[in-house]
This record gives sequence, structure tokens and C-alpha cells, in this order.
Amino acid sequence: MQRAFLRPDHGLKGTLQRSTCSSSQPARSALRLPASRTQRGAVGICHSSGSKRDPPHSEQHGERAVRTPFSPLGFMPVLPDAPEQQQQQQQTAAPTATATDTPHDASSTAAAAVELYPGVAAGTPWCVTLVFPERICPERLVFVVHQLESDAWVRDHGANFSLQLRSPCLGDLVEGVLAAEGGYEHWGLLHRLQRVLELLDNAEAAGAAGMSFMFTWLRLSSNRLLDWQRCFSYQPRDITWAQQQVAERITEKARSSSDPAVRMYARMTLGKLSRGGGNGDEIRMGILNIMRDHGIKEGNRGGLDEPFLEQWHQKLHQATSPEDVIIAEAYLAFLHSANHEDWWRVLAEKGLSKEQIESWEQPITALPMHLPQLIPPISHYHWVLKTCHSGAELDTALTCAQGFVDPDLRWHLHDLLGNRNAWWAPGKTLELRRRLKPYCEAPGSSRDLLLLDIALESWLRLLVERQDKRALSGDDLVELMGLVLGNAALTGTSAELELVSAQWEAVRTCPDRWSRAWCLAASAALGRVTLALSAFADEICSLVQPYAELFGLRCGIPAAFTLNFSEEVVRDQALFVGSLLAAELEPRLRTAAGASSWQVVSQVQVATGKVVLLPDLLGVQGVAFDQPTVVLAQALGGMEDIPDGVVAVLTRSSTDVLSHVAIRARTQGVLLAGCSDEEEWRHLVELEGQQMSLSVASSGDVIAAPPDSTAAAASAAAPSTDASSSNGSEAPSGSAAGGAAAAYQLAGACWREQAAQMGPAFLRVLQEHEFQSDVVGAKACNLAKLRKRLPEWILVPRSVALPFGTFETVLADPVNADVAQQLAAIDAQLAGIAGSKAKGSAAAAAAANGGSNGAAAGVDGGAVSAVALLARARELVENQLKPPAGMQQLVHQGLCKAGLLQGDAGSSSSSIQSMDSALTTLPTNGTSPSSSSDISSNGRDQHQQQLALPIHVESGPAWDVADPACPAWTACWSAICGVWASKWNHRAWLSRRSAGLPEEQLAVSVLMQQVLPGEYAFVLHTASPFSGARGEMYGEMVCGLGETLVGNHPGRPLAFSDKPDGSEMQLLALPSKRQGLFVPAGGTLIARSDTNGEDLAGYAGAGLYDSIPVTPLEPRFPNYATEPLMWDAAFRQQLLDGLVELGYAVESAFNDTPQDIEGVWLGGRFAVVQSRPQVMAACSGSGNGSSGAAASSAGRQRAKALAAAEAAEAAAAVAAVREAGPGPGVGGGSGEWEW
Repeated sequence: MQRAFLRPDHGLKGTLQRSTCSSSQPARSALRLPASRTQRGAVGICHSSGSKRDPPHSEQHGERAVRTPFSPLGFMPVLPDAPEQQQQQQQTAAPTATATDTPHDASSTAAAAVELYPGVAAGTPWCVTLVFPERICPERLVFVVHQLESDAWVRDHGANFSLQLRSPCLGDLVEGVLAAEGGYEHWGLLHRLQRVLELLDNAEAAGAAGMSFMFTWLRLSSNRLLDWQRCFSYQPRDITWAQQQVAERITEKARSSSDPAVRMYARMTLGKLSRGGGNGDEIRMGILNIMRDHGIKEGNRGGLDEPFLEQWHQKLHQATSPEDVIIAEAYLAFLHSANHEDWWRVLAEKGLSKEQIESWEQPITALPMHLPQLIPPISHYHWVLKTCHSGAELDTALTCAQGFVDPDLRWHLHDLLGNRNAWWAPGKTLELRRRLKPYCEAPGSSRDLLLLDIALESWLRLLVERQDKRALSGDDLVELMGLVLGNAALTGTSAELELVSAQWEAVRTCPDRWSRAWCLAASAALGRVTLALSAFADEICSLVQPYAELFGLRCGIPAAFTLNFSEEVVRDQALFVGSLLAAELEPRLRTAAGASSWQVVSQVQVATGKVVLLPDLLGVQGVAFDQPTVVLAQALGGMEDIPDGVVAVLTRSSTDVLSHVAIRARTQGVLLAGCSDEEEWRHLVELEGQQMSLSVASSGDVIAAPPDSTAAAASAAAPSTDASSSNGSEAPSGSAAGGAAAAYQLAGACWREQAAQMGPAFLRVLQEHEFQSDVVGAKACNLAKLRKRLPEWILVPRSVALPFGTFETVLADPVNADVAQQLAAIDAQLAGIAGSKAKGSAAAAAAANGGSNGAAAGVDGGAVSAVALLARARELVENQLKPPAGMQQLVHQGLCKAGLLQGDAGSSSSSIQSMDSALTTLPTNGTSPSSSSDISSNGRDQHQQQLALPIHVESGPAWDVADPACPAWTACWSAICGVWASKWNHRAWLSRRSAGLPEEQLAVSVLMQQVLPGEYAFVLHTASPFSGARGEMYGEMVCGLGETLVGNHPGRPLAFSDKPDGSEMQLLALPSKRQGLFVPAGGTLIARSDTNGEDLAGYAGAGLYDSIPVTPLEPRFPNYATEPLMWDAAFRQQLLDGLVELGYAVESAFNDTPQDIEGVWLGGRFAVVQSRPQVMAACSGSGNGSSGAAASSAGRQRAKALAAAEAAEAAAAVAAVREAGPGPGVGGGSGEWEW
């Protein structure tokens, strides 16, 4: 008979399954893991005896068979004797789990016809189920199996069986470690490694957060910031065994974990560990043999009295550690020179001081004697120590790993070591890493292989870091950047780095280096590299730094060692040197391409403050400015902190994107940018003492404008803003912000009275033909106009709308009475804060802005800040607003009627049919689709020859109208409420308050629109947003959907300009957005805000309110290495030509009024999702500090001037780029990208 003795460990709940079999079958046991991560587990146990079993609930059956601390009967193992009892248990008990063991042979089972207990024969499979309530369910169940007949203990590969029944609590894991490190009296390196072995699986299960904690813990240990010996001694063989076990386990995580982040942190952790293994007894006996062989006194044995060796011998016996390798190296240096200065020098170089070695529990206080005869034995002993305590050190790693590789690779590795400083060493190192990769990834490969790979990675980084970057040519910088990115991509822990490396390789192998076309491609690739480096660094800092500070607080580590811990981790990575190369290469590319003279390191939407000129930031470290400040710093060293109160830092120097100051700027939300143009910088200096608002244009330039032009400047900086105008006339210039409040009468005044009279009957969903300016916003009205006026080759997505007053009607429903009451109180408080504006109350101003830090802070009299009130209002609407009865059916019917969802609500059309109905055979006669007869297209009408491709568009999963908790409806209602809640955005509230818009008249309609799965998204201005010139189009395009444009996501879009004089279209920039957003599988709808308070005369309210997809869009990293927009010049030109034609068509549809157009390109077709009259205020000013952009872009002007002079060269270079790369699948003969 076998019985299972379960030993709970840290807590879990699970299922113990027991089965019987005939005596002819061998006894066996098996562990059955649960199929999913739930609160359950199973272990199968077989019995070799056919005798009658003990009845259930008896001591023999339960208490002795299953040991558990849960003694109440409710927690006792239960043996069901009938299916009815099993069903009853499943219905009444807490979540349980059962699993079946491996099926037995039917004949064998039948042969054992012995009654187990009344009604059940022996041989009948049965199980024991442990039921744990949620509150006491343990995380893990650890147990062994004992076979009583043979007295054998069955284990899992030498260890206890372990069942992970629920995800580990990371907080408990962290707290347990901190308690041990900070409070245990007896603790040391051996205990730490043993605890790592226990917690490693739980850390992996916790993902990046868990594994980054393990990394932080062990890095602090390797830096000797945690105690290695605290009232505890251990033998060398114990510590070397523990080091080996930890290294092997972490190697396995780095090689085979399914989570790339876990693999990355495991690899980073291994790089700071000792390899372990070796011969621990040789450490203990080796030093004794040296002392005895050379007549040195040891203990009571007589001989030469050498106190240093005796003290070192005691340390080696009781607490050997990696520090002993350093001591051996320092000792050898002294033995060779007989100079104690060499002893102290080597110790200091390796991080050991006199105070440290004298403070150990086995201190070393004596200086070594000069015994040169000990050089050979100490050299050998030094190697013994290295084989145990060294890790990713190149010489040791190669020696230990050379037996695992083929002879040819082994020869090349030794050749590299012999010529490690040769000029060709960086390239050779990367080549050998590529050859070594299959060995490292092989299942069960040795830890020494991965340690060798880490050592090679670090060595390549060191070789590149040693280079004098300023003395290198541009070509050398390009080649080195390729090596650095290839080195980082080989780790296989980041899909983004692999894509970035591939893109840079495509740039590196392109012909015509340093032509304008090549520089544009290289600048885009470098911008993408910079974004990847920034994201890599920021992610590490966000995970690692909090843990380091926790250790500092709980373990008494001085703040000086934890303050910049995460930044030191970033700088220790092989990828860090890429930021140094990028800082040197970027200005050279910008100069060669005639691109923007600005390097934006940390970007914000708008930064407003007083301009202060400083030589640097060092002189103001620790200073807190009492008002928002824009600092113009002549130079930055990279290690400065951003002072409190600073909203922007502009500098003349190039800034490393991974520097301390860059990381601080991104963390604090501070604009940080460098200017390489002397004239632009001089103009900024002239603004000292003035209040200025800074924004970043899509071209990458930093625009400075007076605060009263903030809204207009933001419009110029982000021309892709999501908004519409209420009429077809050009929006007037100017802004009411900062000036006298205008008296606005908002459209749709009749809805409030109608909603009050009709009550719930007011609720309705409007179809497109019902869109009118008194019931919906301009966004919906303009779409309805576009469908009627645009040529057939331009698509317009279908949509429906929840009109003005819908929110107020929903809020008035009795089910939302409590929400309505709370919102009314909040609005009254907000009105009080806004009303005090005219009185100039400082307290009210602080309340409106949430205090100096923008937090929800109190003001005089206990008033609550506007930030807190607005946040509470949004929370109420987003999370507590409930749909009235029948709302779900109403919305569903409206969507089905428009063909946006499949259903029978008055229409059987599907989303696919709704799009197909808009598709007709396109004109193929070459005539222009625009009604304008004077358009000079220069052959651009070729885009009309495109095929009428079928377009499959889905709008999300089907609804179960009868189920109020239907996930599809829940997601739709959440998006609708999110749009309504955006009325209380802080920015929108401040804007309305500043412009004097009447809050009681503001109405928000919700436009429910199909999200087209665009391959590219664009924004097009039919008049120049910079000069205001009519017909001079400016456009931007990104991969995926336009949210990366309107949302100001990091990176630059493809940008171009086209003049109506027939001159060559000018390509200003190629795309470098870090991520693209794409429609999820199955499609989705988007709830778009559409208010009556946008784009009024003298007021630009675009982008103040939210648009929310029902199903979140999927972020992906674009593969720019094979992206046709980058490399297929012919495709790109046809696409942009078609976009220009689209601009003329849309402008013509609105009586030749300049338009701000948003749309997508999908399946060979253009679609317009929004168009509004273009706001011209910020760009048509005089350009001086009082009315226009105070710092115009010299880079953009140079780009325009270069267009005519370099037209022929650019065309030839573009053609060469297309012909040379990037290989198969890009603009090839498949016809995929044909028009």
C-alpha cells in the first residue's frame, strides 16, 4: 500500500486523487498538474493490495492518509461514494478540483472484485478532494509519497512534489525576503542562495515584476550591499554547491521561460552570479596545503609566522566568497612587486577597501609578507577560486565552456581572446556570438555556455565604449551602431530590439550613403533606435528602482547606493553604448538631410512657464522654482536632476537619451530638447524673462509661442487633432484664451427642453440621414455631408449617434439618482471655483490647478481642488452610471439598422455588407475624381487605376440582447460612459472656463463609428499649417490607425508637403513611430466624442474630449525593415499622389475651404473618417514674439530650400533605395501593393 503524506508549504488548495488496481499490477504514483492556473491540484496514488480499504472519514483512511493542518470536518478529505454525492458537493462547496489518474487496464480492474466499502468494489477508481475556502487557500502544496511495504520515499527528481495552485503573492515573497535580510540574526550568502532556490519558481510565475525583484536582490548582494556573513559560518563545499544550483536554475529560466521579460531579467541576474561548482574541498584544503608545503605556521603547527595567510585561511574555511578571488589577485600583485601599494591598489580597483576587509567576521588586518616562492601555488589557487566564484568573466567562462562547442568554434574563440583588443575584435565577437547561440539555446545546455555568451556581449560593449566617438567618421558610427544593435538583438529577449536591429541593417546596407534620401531613412531608423533605448531604460527603472529603495529602507543601505541604482543597471547593459553612438550620429544625419535642428528627448504636449537662461543645471540642483519655469541651459552634463517647478529644459548640447537627466525628464513629464541651430537658439535667448508656451511640432521642431496662443500653437504642433467644425466656413483665427471671455450661444439649445418633457421616451439612436446640427455635433454632420459629396473612390465609414441630451436623460433615470445627486454637488463646487476667477483669488487659482504639483490638494477654508472634483466626477460617470431599462436593446437595434452589427433589428445586413454597398467599380478612364478642373496632377491620376478590391470589415462580436451582462454590451456601454465622462477632463474644464463657455449649454453626443482596419492612417492639411498658403498641402502618415498621430505617441510620422505650382513633392521625414495601433481580431466600434463646444469662432476645442474604442486597439511594433513606406519609393509616391487628390476632393466638397482631414488606407482604397475646417491662427501670424511662433524652424526652411536644388539627386537616391533593398516581400512582383 502507498499513502501520501502532504506537507503544506506557504499554502495552496488542491485535490488528492487515489486509485486502486489489482495485485498483479505494480504499484505506481503520478503527479497530475492542473490544466490551468486555478486553485486546484491532483496527485495520483495506486494501491498494490486488493484487501478491503478503510471506510471513509475514519482515522486510518483520512487522518493518516492525508496529513493536513486543517482539522475541522469541513476541511477533511471527503471520499464521494456516488455520482449524486459528487454533484451535490460541486454545487455546495467552494471551488474544488478533481482529476483522473492514468487509466488502468479494464481487465485488471475487473479482476479485483473486492468490496472497497459497502456498495463499491475494490478496483473502482476514486479520489480524495481537499476543499479550501478562498480566504485560506494556500499557494502551493508540497508533499512526498511513501511506499510502506518497501519503506521507499517517492520524490520528484530528488525533490518534493510541488503543486502551484494559485498565482503567488508577490508582496508576500518580497516581504519574506526583506524580513530575512533586514532582521534575521543569523544570515549570510549561503542562506540567501538557498532562499533563491525556494522562491525562483514563484518569481517566474509573477512575471517581470517577480524576476526583476530577484535581479535587484542578487545584484545588491553581488555589490556587497547586503551582508554575506552575519553570525554564521559555512564550509566551502556548501557555498559552491549552492552557487552552482542557483546558476543552473537561473540559466534554465533564461533559456526556456515563455516570458521574454523573465528571460531578460534571468540573464541579467546570471551575469552577476558566481558559476559555482568546481571543487569546494579544494578551496578548504588548497590553502592548508600551500601553508604546510612552505613551512608556514598553521594553528598549533609550527613554522613561519605569516599572520595574513592565517587570517585569510580562517576566512576561506568559514565564509569563502567571490571576494577571495580579489584577495588572491591583490596578493599575487604584491608577491610580484614586493610593494604593498600594489596590494591596496588592486583591492581598490576591485571594490574592496581597508575598512571592509577589517570589518569581516573573519577580518584580515595583517599585511602580507613577501614570499615570492608562493607565486606558483597561489596562481593555481587563484584559478581554483575563479572556477568556483567567477561568473561571466571572459577567460574563465571560455575555459569552462570550451568542451561544449565544436573544435572550429573553440579555435576562433581562443583566437579572439588572444587578439581581444584588435581592430577587428568587435565584429569577430558578434560573429562568434551568433555561432554560439544555438549551443546556448539547446535544451539542458550548460550554464557555462550562457556565461560565455554574456561575457562576449559585455566585451563587445566595452570595445565600442572605448572608442573616441567624436573622432570617428560617420561611416564608422553607422557600422558600430549596427554591431551594438546586433549584439543586443542576439539575446532574444526583446522582439522590439530585433526589429530595430533589422531596420538598422537595412539602412546600413543601402547604397548612396549620405544622400538626402539615405539620410532621411537613417534619421528615421535612428529615431526608432532612440525610442527603443528610452523604452528599454524606462521599463528597467520603473521595475528595479522601487525594489532597491525598499531594500535600502529595510536593510539599512545608505541612500547614496540606492538613489541611482536603476540608472547604474541601465548603464551596465550592453545596449547602453548605443545611446552614446546615437547622440554623436544624430546631428550629423540632421545636417546632411537638412532636417529639423531639434533633438527632442522627452516630449510633452504643452509646457508653459517663464523663460530663465542658465549656463547649466548644476548651479540650481536642489533649488525649487516658485512658478513654472522654462530653463535654457547652455550645456547639460547628463547627471543633473530636474529642479522642482521646471516644466521644460532646452539646451544647446546633444543629450544622451539614457542619461540621468533624460530619464528624470521623462519620469517627471518635463519637456527636454536640444537645439543645434545657432540662430534659433539666439532667438530663444532673447525671450528671457517672458512667459512662453512650448510645444513639439510633427516635424520635430520645438515651437515657442505666447501663452495666449497656446491652443492655436498646439493645433499647429499637432495638425492631426480630432475635431470638427459646425459649419463649412473657415474657422476664424485667434483665441479667447487669456482674453476677455466671449459670450457663446452653443448649438442645440432645444434638446434640454425636449429631454425634460419626453423623459425616457427621449432616448433614441440616430441614423446617418437624421444627423442635424441641433441634435449632434459637427463631426457627425460633416461625415453625412462627405458621404453625399465625395467621389465613389473615397470610402466613408457608417455611423450612428446618441444625440445631445442622451446623457442627461440617462442621468435623470431613477436608477442613477445617487450619481445625479453627487454630480450636481460636484458641478456646484466647480462653479464656485470658476466664479472666483474674476475676483483674482489666489486660493481659487490653486484649487483650479490642483495645487503647485497638480495634485488634489486642499485650499483655504477646506475647499477641494478642481483636480479632485473632476476626477471624482469622471469616476462616477465611468463606473457607476447604469443604463436605463431598454437601453441595451435600443443601441443594438440602432447599430443593426445601420449595418454595424449583425442582427434582425429592421435590417439583416452585416458589417461586411455595409462596406460592400459603398464599393463600386472605380473609373478607369484616367479622369480626375475631383470636381476642380484646374488641378495639375503631374500624372498622379494613375492612382485611380486601382482595383475595386473586396474589403472585409468587422465590428466586433455579436450581442446577446437578452443578457444584460453580455460582454459585448458591457464594453460598449463602458466606452459610451467614458466619452460622457470626458466632459470633466481637467484640460477641457480649464479650456471652457478660460474661454467663457456656458457649462449649462454644453452637450456631448456620442458618434458610434466602425473602425476601419487601416494599413496606414493619415492626416492631411489642404493649406500649409506653417505659412497658411492655400493649396500647399502638408500631410502625415503612420502605420496602423491614426490614434498614434492624434495621441502624440513617441516617434515621428512620414511627413510630406506638396505645392500647387507643379514642383516636386517634398518628402520631409520617414516614419519612426515606436508602435502602431491596429484593429483587434473580429473588428470593433469606436465611441467618438462629438460636442457642441468645439471649433467655435475664436475658440479651438479640438481634442479636448475622448474617443474610446469598444474593444481596445492592439499595439504592435512596425517592421520598418520591410515596410514599403520606407523602401518602395514608387509605392510611396503613388500613395502620396492619391492623398493629394483626396485633399482636393474633400476641400471641394466643403466649398474650397481648407480642411483638416483624417483617414486611413486599406486594401488599396482611401477612406475619410473625419474632416473639419482647418484652424489657421497659429501659423498665419507674423512670426514675432507677440503674435506668432517665436522660434520658427530653420530646419524646415532649409528642407524647402533644398527641394529644388536636390530634386534630381533625391529622385535618383530614392530609386536606388527601392532597387537595393530590403529584399523579398517588399513591393515585389506579387502585386500586393499594386494600384
